[in-house]
Amino acid sequence: MGSKYVESPSLHEIEVPKSYSDIGFTQIKVTNVPESSRDVTPVQLVTLYRPNKYNAFTPTMMRELEHAYTLFDIDDRVKCIVQTGHGKMFCAGADLDTGFVGGEEQNRDHRDGGGRVAMAINSTSKALHLCTTGATYPAKHPLLSDLFTEVLDTPDSVLPRALELADEVVKNCSTVSLYLIKELMYRNPGTPEATHLLDSRIVYECFGSKDNKEGVAAFLEKRPVNFQGTMQNDAPAAWPWWDPIAVGNRPVAKGYKFKPNL
Repeated sequence: MGSKYVESPSLHEIEVPKSYSDIGFTQIKVTNVPESSRDVTPVQLVTLYRPNKYNAFTPTMMRELEHAYTLFDIDDRVKCIVQTGHGKMFCAGADLDTGFVGGEEQNRDHRDGGGRVAMAINSTSKALHLCTTGATYPAKHPLLSDLFTEVLDTPDSVLPRALELADEVVKNCSTVSLYLIKELMYRNPGTPEATHLLDSRIVYECFGSKDNKEGVAAFLEKRPVNFQGTMQNDAPAAWPWWDPIAVGNRPVAKGYKFKPNL
């Protein structure tokens, strides 16, 4: 039975940057946490940055965000990302000065630049209400009660709390485990029985992994964990368990000998 990890010179390789601040983004900023660090830190802060436009969303901002997150995805140094907006507003919405004209793509190929946000909304009835009334709702409104994991008292407390949570993720969680948990939620087989079988296989394959051994050792030795596993090098053989749709190959970091055959 052949390995799903093959040498693939044609696979799109990207070199991860020495510093994200040197990339030259114009409408976003990417900074280390803490910002004083010279090396890329596990937590990266992404700031929408159009000070004179209340960070209004543009095609340029969309492309810069996509580029940044593509790099984060393959950069083993980055464990958690916090996104915020410069100034008093996160994002004013679409920049009306740029209009809503599509690109040169075919109609079926067009993608809503901000559409991923909709996936965070639970239940279509609430989503339809929000989309059809045209009203503006505060974060504490009952219609938004399931959208946010936490609602804080003041806007100034949001970013510090987000960075606090990001620090907890970096210090306490395995990158491989977090990645697999999200994929199991997003790409479950569709039935309880099939999901149980897949979960069981993933758990079995994670037994004996470097992160599994580290977690047990840290618990027994009563010390903080130091997970080192990455999806590039330590993914279970069952991943990916779905048939990827050809919407563009996922790039890999330059220098890896074996690449997933996606």
